[in-house]
Amino acid sequence: MKAIQQFLEKLTPRGKLMLAIGGTVLIVGTVVGVAMNAATPERKSRAAAKPQVEAILTDEDPRALGMDSIASQLRQLQAQQNRLERTMGQKEKDVQLKNTQEKVSGLEQELQLVQKELAKVGREKKGTGESEDNSSDSSASNQARSPIPPRESVFVNKATSSPAELTDVYSNLPPEQPEDPKSRSSEKTEAPKIRVIKAKEDEGKSDKPEELSVTLPAGSILSSVLVTGMDAPTGKQAQRDPFPSLVRIKNEAILPNRFRADFRECFMIASGWGDLSSERAYMRAERLSCVRNDGSVLEASIEAYATGEDGKAGLRGRLVSKQGQIIARSLGAGFLQGIAGAFNVQKVPTINVTRASDDGKTVAPVYEQAFDSNALQSAGFSGAGSALERIADFYLEMAESIFPVIEIDAMREVDFIVNKGMTVKFNATTLKVNDVNQ
Repeated sequence: MKAIQQFLEKLTPRGKLMLAIGGTVLIVGTVVGVAMNAATPERKSRAAAKPQVEAILTDEDPRALGMDSIASQLRQLQAQQNRLERTMGQKEKDVQLKNTQEKVSGLEQELQLVQKELAKVGREKKGTGESEDNSSDSSASNQARSPIPPRESVFVNKATSSPAELTDVYSNLPPEQPEDPKSRSSEKTEAPKIRVIKAKEDEGKSDKPEELSVTLPAGSILSSVLVTGMDAPTGKQAQRDPFPSLVRIKNEAILPNRFRADFRECFMIASGWGDLSSERAYMRAERLSCVRNDGSVLEASIEAYATGEDGKAGLRGRLVSKQGQIIARSLGAGFLQGIAGAFNVQKVPTINVTRASDDGKTVAPVYEQAFDSNALQSAGFSGAGSALERIADFYLEMAESIFPVIEIDAMREVDFIVNKGMTVKFNATTLKVNDVNQ
């Protein structure tokens, strides 16, 4: 305390004033803080009730997403399924019981009607004594023959599928009624007869083999490849006697309306000739041959024309002609014949007006010639000229017989378009080919 008093005495009046103001502010602030904390208790309780964060990656408990949760859900589903099965089974049992009761009531009504009819018939027969005696005798004989009481019928008044209840029902059934040996010995028994059972033959089947038909209408396209090439002739007789070629069909035949027919790997024989004006070879199909998987052979006539890669009728090829060489040789022979004629000499006719000489010598004839030569020169060049003339004629005749050809290479793709539709019918023994137009 003395220290505090000494400290206060040493302070100046201004320092004492500041100390008093600071102490007052400190006390007032402390009081205000305590009062505010006492006035707001709910905020503290709410802050304390905030749940603790246990899952960082998910908002829910990860244990609820594991195998335990799946197993619990599976157990719940199984329990629910069992409840539904019990409910449905009980409903089915109720429906079956209701149906059985309705059937029983109907049978009871029918039984009552039958009893009424029997009572009516009994009353009608009661007036006659003979009928009564006969009935008594028959009843006595029946009782004597069958001393065993009739088997009681057991009726289950409730449908059930429980194994325990079914066991009770079968265990309570009465024993089977034994057969009376007297009645069995008195009855005549016949030996069983042998029955012969024959299989009925199908009426729809016939002895004729089934025929299969394939139709190629007009306009069908057969895409194929040339197996063998061709040197198509362009002579005058080429169209009458065309050259053959082998064609293999590679794809299915394209029919109208987007239909297709399987003619793959079938062969066709085509014939063709050439045309000088267009330098194209025109081909037409003549025969079509196929072999089925079962060994049946199909061979038929077909009318179709070929189109090339450019879509035009015919195939464009290379024009090959040897007439130029023959004509050139003929011109050479004619030129040599002219040269030989230039060296030829001609005999000039003369008139001899003089007498023969005394010594008996004749006067030699006079020759007009361009060069100084004799008759041997004339004979040699005349023979050469005639020989060259014959050679020129030979080459001219050869040029007339030799005609140009149009070369078509093998393995070229070609499309055949059917001109006239056809239907092919064939079976294991016969082959028939008919036209569609017939």
